[in-house]
Amino acid sequence: MYTLQTTILFFFGFLFNSCKGAGIIYMGCYQDSGNRVLTDYDYFSDSNAPAECSKNCSNYKFFGVEARNHCLCGNTIISATQALESECRGICPGNISQICGADRRINLYKHWGCPLGSYSVNCSKQCHCLVSSCDDVTGECENGGCKDGWKGISCNEKCGGVLTDPFGVITSHNFPSYYNSKVHCTWVINAPEGCWINGKFTDFALEYHSNCIYDYLELFNGPNASYPSIGKFCGTVPPMQFTSQSNSVCIVFSTDSDNSERGFRLTYTISGQAKETTASKPSTTVTISIPTATTSSPTRNTTFATTLAVSSVLGVVLVAVIIFIVVCIRRRHRQSTGGVSASTESSPENNYDDLLTSRDPGNYDFLQMTTRGQQGCTN
Repeated sequence: MYTLQTTILFFFGFLFNSCKGAGIIYMGCYQDSGNRVLTDYDYFSDSNAPAECSKNCSNYKFFGVEARNHCLCGNTIISATQALESECRGICPGNISQICGADRRINLYKHWGCPLGSYSVNCSKQCHCLVSSCDDVTGECENGGCKDGWKGISCNEKCGGVLTDPFGVITSHNFPSYYNSKVHCTWVINAPEGCWINGKFTDFALEYHSNCIYDYLELFNGPNASYPSIGKFCGTVPPMQFTSQSNSVCIVFSTDSDNSERGFRLTYTISGQAKETTASKPSTTVTISIPTATTSSPTRNTTFATTLAVSSVLGVVLVAVIIFIVVCIRRRHRQSTGGVSASTESSPENNYDDLLTSRDPGNYDFLQMTTRGQQGCTN
């Protein structure tokens, strides 16, 4: 039941804050622990509500309600860290339909001027202050300087950035004139993998402190400030030339609200040989082609061995056929040039009956064969 009631009250409180009275601007729910957000004047009231607090703080630029019965006023916001709207859930004793902050949470309002984060006549320009609003006319941050990544009087100029060019120059704001106060800038130099960064300061002048706690420049061996520090520098002695141990360098430049100097000028170059990825380097496909070659090698060897064996057999058969043909041709040739034909040798009619037997008493017996011409041809 209490949760539902709180939700309803929060809704009506939000409508009130959105449909605020003429000239009153609702800024939001903020943390209010340690240092008070508003310190010029405050009081406690059992009838506390935004309307009552605004009336009693009419001579101040800002006012806020906190912890149900606490009203605070001020012309400057000392520190301001925004919280979730749901964290401001205290019911105002002077108007139960409205919200009056919570313990260490304040609903913050502005009596006149532009909403938080804007300035100029029609509130069309943006400012990026670290902990407070900017001046409605000039845009100058009232306290705490600029948010990280912004610079300038109105904190609307970009500061720092990511650099990937093979060489370049980084300078402090306004160099060689004096840099602004309350500046916090971060540059990151990114080189390709396998490369490194060479840096050299050609000019350097920052407010001096033995521990560089005021204005300083710090280098980190990596893409952000969580990596090991190469060094923290201030004063007028330029840091030595440096070479990164990785392919990224983070450069942080921070100033306080007091003394300024002309700042710094840093030149950098990228050296080394960038590593090529597998996708962009054809030769790296060897990791893919090697398994394919290994898998297909036995097939090629088997095919070759089979082809060789078949070729050998066919060769032997071919030689045998040639030899057989040659033998047959030679036999036919002998028969046709005077040899005894197969038909003659096997003829039953030719039993050599026409052989004459003679005996020479002084010699061995011999046979004398009468030629066909002598015998004559039958049929």
